[in-house]
Amino acid sequence: DDVEKFMRSAYPEAELRFVHNARYDETNNIVSLSLALDRIPTADEVLLLECDLIFDLDVLRRLLDNPAPNVALVDSYRTGMDGTVLSVADGVITGVFPTHAQGKDFDYEGKFKTLNIYRFDQEFCTKTLRPLVSWYADHIDPTSYYELVLGMLTNLPSLHIAAEIVEGDRWIEVDDPNDLAVGRFQFEPDRRAFTEEFGIRCDFDLRVSV
Repeated sequence: DDVEKFMRSAYPEAELRFVHNARYDETNNIVSLSLALDRIPTADEVLLLECDLIFDLDVLRRLLDNPAPNVALVDSYRTGMDGTVLSVADGVITGVFPTHAQGKDFDYEGKFKTLNIYRFDQEFCTKTLRPLVSWYADHIDPTSYYELVLGMLTNLPSLHIAAEIVEGDRWIEVDDPNDLAVGRFQFEPDRRAFTEEFGIRCDFDLRVSV
């Protein structure tokens, strides 16, 4: 409700469509994405952005300026990052590894972290992504992440998802209060005095200690 209220107030002239996943408490983002794709006009390309991200606009411009039809924003993996990681070769995603696939012996060297910001063209959305996401959500596992489906697609020789590396650009995924503190330190310099006052220190690799 807060998100919808903000969006309608901040962008009163925009054509906004809100899709509610009524099973949000028992499903995962693959169901939410399936519902959303069902309501997108087939003539449109899609920008997919998860809502727990803070980033500079230059990051989004990198996505839009990439000439490939299907693009994912990625950053070099660093200690402390969590979530889905990727392997990349020659500018193309070659493997997707959700959290459950990262066992104790998983090799993070040379891997990348997905920002969960993507651009997909109309043909890919209509003929590939939408039917596969819908099928998997309805018949296989509604509690899985949609990255699992993207991982399957990277194994198809005819399909390429380009990796736009944003190393050095400012972005952060906010999963918990520590991430929020780091985000405020990065993006709100005027709050740094408040941060230091309460004993929160952000070191150079953006991990937080209290």
